[in-house]
Amino acid sequence: MSAEANLQDKQLSLAEIGKVTGLQVHSGWLQLRSEGVFNSYTRYWFLMDPEAGKLRYFLQEGSGGNLKQKQLNCVDVGQMSSLVELEPSDKASRNPSIRGKFPFEMGLAGKKKLRLVSDTAEDRDLWMQALRAAKNASWTRGDGAE
Repeated sequence: MSAEANLQDKQLSLAEIGKVTGLQVHSGWLQLRSEGVFNSYTRYWFLMDPEAGKLRYFLQEGSGGNLKQKQLNCVDVGQMSSLVELEPSDKASRNPSIRGKFPFEMGLAGKKKLRLVSDTAEDRDLWMQALRAAKNASWTRGDGAE
């Protein structure tokens, strides 16, 4: 069974996710801004799958030995049109869940944008580096948008 098919099962533990891809992956917690009226942020487990050129995010289910990740969405990094570091959220931010955190924004084909927030500047920088590397790899494979 291919790595893509395994990931589509959407019921993998954190350890299993790394084993499926067979490559060095970048993963961790980020907050994602919803597209609704209230611009709320929700915390998800993200996985940059370099083999497939996909940024996947998961909802955590269970606890202890039964911890599972349920894949919610998958973004084709080859369709990334921009990646911008945003100003850190200051104490005056209207949303307390992102105060003092480090946002960045990923533009996609079709003018859709994903606003992501990391807990530290270092983590944000690592995510941006991983996304750029995956975008460059998609150009090498010939599946990236120009």
